[in-house]
Amino acid sequence: MTSKYLALAALAAGGLAASAAAQSDERAERALREFSSIWLVQPSDQPLGPRTVDDGDYVFRNRLLPLSLVRLTADAVDREPGEVVARARTQMFAVRARGAPIYCIVGRREPSAAMRILWQGGNRQICLVDLEKDGTLDAHFRVGNQVMGVPNFAGRRPRDPDPLTGAAYEELAPDQIAVEYFVGVKYDGVIGLLRRRPTPVFSIEFGTEQSRERLTDQVRPVRRSDPWLVTPMGAEFTVNAIEGDTIAIDVRRNVPAQPFQVVRTVTYSYY
Repeated sequence: MTSKYLALAALAAGGLAASAAAQSDERAERALREFSSIWLVQPSDQPLGPRTVDDGDYVFRNRLLPLSLVRLTADAVDREPGEVVARARTQMFAVRARGAPIYCIVGRREPSAAMRILWQGGNRQICLVDLEKDGTLDAHFRVGNQVMGVPNFAGRRPRDPDPLTGAAYEELAPDQIAVEYFVGVKYDGVIGLLRRRPTPVFSIEFGTEQSRERLTDQVRPVRRSDPWLVTPMGAEFTVNAIEGDTIAIDVRRNVPAQPFQVVRTVTYSYY
């Protein structure tokens, strides 16, 4: 190969290397803007052993806490229109983020008309960012939250979120959160009443006293177990008897500490 072609090959290789480096930098930058809401299931402290549960009652009910919790010590004001985004003493829960810390306002705003139609609920969650990681919130953005019971959302924050005048915040213990979120295993009665051995069914329900949702899939016992063995969310109990609307259970293991996250999907049909 002549020196001319060697030079051209070197230029091409250099261009490819530069392009690959740029793509790598772009992926890294996007990754730093990614975030997702994660809640922590607090372990149950109720005693193990036999007890009874009525139809519609919870076998387990565990509190959900955020990764961390902060409170504004001053108003957070949008720099451009001068509107107050969040008042002093507003609580905000942390979301998981690889880059700048992101905190979203505790509590659920009412859904817009569009979200009522498209998602049967949901809202626009207000989130604030500590871009400089210096204990002051510098910017804010909004993200769609499709889950009504407990705030659950994920995405990438904007490259240039709306600037704030700057609002300091202080750390709080997560259990000081103003809203009591929970997740529970609820007894939903039995199916197959005409069978020799009816099957008890359960659901995973989550939210607050005012707003609750449940996972789509029911929780059913391990197939062909005798007595019925149920293992929801890492817990374990047997159903030893079914009498009317009441079951007699034996709890072997309570729900352990674990992360909790919900993803809601919407299916559209076209005709």
